[in-house]
Amino acid sequence: MRFVGAKRSALFLAITLSVTAGLFFLSSIAFGAEAGLGANLSDIGAQGLPTQDVRVIAAKIVRAVIGFLGIVFVCLIVYAGIRYMLAGGDPKKIQTARGIIRTAVIGLAIVLASYGIASFILSALLRSLGLRQPSTSTNIAGFIEPLSGALGQGIIEDHYPARGAVEIPRNTKIIVTFKESMFVDSLIAPGTIDPVAEVPRGKVNAGNVKIYRTADGVAGALVQDAVDVTYTADKKIFVFDPVEFIGSAEEEQNYSVLLDADILKLGPDLTTTFPAFPPPNTTGYAWSFTVSTVVDITPPYVQSVIPVADRTVDRNIVVQVNFNEAVDPTATAGVHRPTATPARFFSNLQVRDDDSDAVPVEGTWRITNGYRTTEFTSFDQCGENACGGAIFCLPGNDDFTLLVRAATLGAEPPQALFTAVGYDGVVDVAGNSLDGGGKNGDDQNLIANGPPANAALTPEPDDDLAIDNFWSFFSTTDDVNLDRPAIASLLPTLNQPDVDISAPVRVTFDVPMRVGSLTNTNMGIAPRPFHEIWYRPLAEGVTVPAVPPATEPEVVGTVAVLEHGSFLDYLEDTITQLYYPFINNEVESAYQICYYPAYGPPGDCAVDASQPSCCDGNALASGSCPLPPIFSPPAP
Repeated sequence: MRFVGAKRSALFLAITLSVTAGLFFLSSIAFGAEAGLGANLSDIGAQGLPTQDVRVIAAKIVRAVIGFLGIVFVCLIVYAGIRYMLAGGDPKKIQTARGIIRTAVIGLAIVLASYGIASFILSALLRSLGLRQPSTSTNIAGFIEPLSGALGQGIIEDHYPARGAVEIPRNTKIIVTFKESMFVDSLIAPGTIDPVAEVPRGKVNAGNVKIYRTADGVAGALVQDAVDVTYTADKKIFVFDPVEFIGSAEEEQNYSVLLDADILKLGPDLTTTFPAFPPPNTTGYAWSFTVSTVVDITPPYVQSVIPVADRTVDRNIVVQVNFNEAVDPTATAGVHRPTATPARFFSNLQVRDDDSDAVPVEGTWRITNGYRTTEFTSFDQCGENACGGAIFCLPGNDDFTLLVRAATLGAEPPQALFTAVGYDGVVDVAGNSLDGGGKNGDDQNLIANGPPANAALTPEPDDDLAIDNFWSFFSTTDDVNLDRPAIASLLPTLNQPDVDISAPVRVTFDVPMRVGSLTNTNMGIAPRPFHEIWYRPLAEGVTVPAVPPATEPEVVGTVAVLEHGSFLDYLEDTITQLYYPFINNEVESAYQICYYPAYGPPGDCAVDASQPSCCDGNALASGSCPLPPIFSPPAP
């Protein structure tokens, strides 16, 4: 009788838990579907940007319950097997062990069946409502983040703070980089820009740019006079600087930024305007981040440079400066061309020709890589790469000095002084002046002292002129490096199943890359079927230890880390959600040689001159993967 009672108890437990889990699964996911039906822009403004979909939370709980039940029944089977082996031929003990095994198997079948039935019913229900159900695979289902697709798929190249960033200081600036030149009046309140200032500065257009504590909603957004705005000369990068510190000194707070659909971009003629957020991103763009309780008073410093100090490189090298943290683009990006009309004199960073009385080489500094890397190319075109892109060179067989200037300190060091000409040196996103550490950064001590009075002079090896400017020296050959980049590895690999929904895509190139070419215009993620998803690449150097007499590691490659929104993970009818990483041939090496042929990873594609592109592991003559029309994104 004890065996019968145990069997009945086990069956009753299995049925009860299975039905409970199934009902919980249906009710919780249905609630998520209801919430999804009601989501709109006003809800986001009132409630704050969601950090996780309720359907994902429900799926996690249900999966945990099902996993626990599976473990229970497996343990019962193991327990019964042990009893069977130890029965010693006793018929009663053998019968008891067999009964437990039979009960455990039935219970496990009930668990799986109840979950399958619940999933089937819910799938039919959601299809009738025009919704999708979360995945029942081994990966938790992803979710579509509202108002996010313009980052990568649309007009936004990058912004700071990043989506979901934490521990952001209270005195931070908010930066947005657009892929096209913008109509300034749609971001800065008309009539607020100082007409005589060399660096334009005005007040935010609070109707189109809303910065607010998430809990307060858009109704609590900072007003016009509460945010100063500057922008770069190409009208692509805008820096929003709250007049008062945001957040609280007592507790962390979540903040959101909403870029409204009424923001406009300039047309090719730079006079005509168009909506910056065309379909499918017509509702604008929004993101959130967490502000800490601290104020940033730590100066930035130079983390690494290319070329490495005292190296000799081919003359088509891109000069690269990497900082330890995000820096203000209005202080680190610009054009130095005194011979132009109007003349441009950006001089916070300089590549000086030591054979021409230390005169700065004319060229352009561009900021990228999450605002941590700025790169210089000259105006001297010396050839074309295989894709028809221009290659620019420094003078050959020459010696150069790289200068990164510290900014003049203001009344509250390490905060830098902002004048009508902007900052006169490098500052971080909190306005702290550079700690250059003197020559080659040797004396870097995280204390900002500002530039020396005679900073225009080039230091001699035995003096201590630089104070908080950063200096580095290199030389060029008269050669042009034509080595083509290839992909050494790609993670996740081609056709890899069960990829984690938040795992970044890591593309490792076999040579140092021009980081400014690793943008979400040139590389990204194409979902098939199409859905809204954001993505942005960051870059990491691949280094090998220094070989004497060199004292710094050698950069031998670059890893592009492609961050993205959550992957969706579900099977609906016969359509599986797939993702295709794409890399176009405008991606370039540090010597400005384009990614063509599209070779790599090794063994994936046998590309040649007639089939130069790699598509899903196959060499193709076309530069893009042919896909059925039903997989295409909505037409603008």
